Amino acid sequence: MRLRNLLALALIVCTTSSLIAQKYKTTDSSVVKRTYNGIEFSSDKSLFENLSEAPGFTVYSSMLETHSEAVLQEGFMGTVFVMPDTAFDTDSEDPEAPNLSDPSLQKKILQFLIVPGRVDAHALKKAASKGGGIARLSTVSGSTLQVKLQGDQIVLLDSKGNSSQLIATDLYHREGFFHIADAILLPE
Repeated sequence: MRLRNLLALALIVCTTSSLIAQKYKTTDSSVVKRTYNGIEFSSDKSLFENLSEAPGFTVYSSMLETHSEAVLQEGFMGTVFVMPDTAFDTDSEDPEAPNLSDPSLQKKILQFLIVPGRVDAHALKKAASKGGGIARLSTVSGSTLQVKLQGDQIVLLDSKGNSSQLIATDLYHREGFFHIADAILLPE
């Protein structure tokens, strides 16, 4: 009786381990490609590679290139909120307008717009719904970025109440997701 139980246990262990091993048999990772305004973004490229090849993202990709070591560490999985060049058009006559050419401010903006982990649009909507309409995300800068829903649209808010609507979501880069927002947000 005892021998039969041991043989049955050995059979179960062998079968289970071979099934588990088959789960990881292929090492091919599928590449995900998404298009926004005729620009193809790919999961096999870094965030910088995706944006530097895309017309309309020269300001953000330049900032990212300058501060990449301080912002995106090798192997870091994160969700990044990026802005097209049009978001950086500010009224230079306005004395309240931030100096976006200041390298220190650029670094702070980049860190403020990165959230650890992969957070897709569904997760953003779900978090905002559970949070009574507003979700609070901790950024790599240690600040809080708020997310709220306006109808079916996802809107980001900074601490000053400035808002930026997501105009494209769930774009991939090698280290996670990125979403495109229509306006610049500033850290505290």
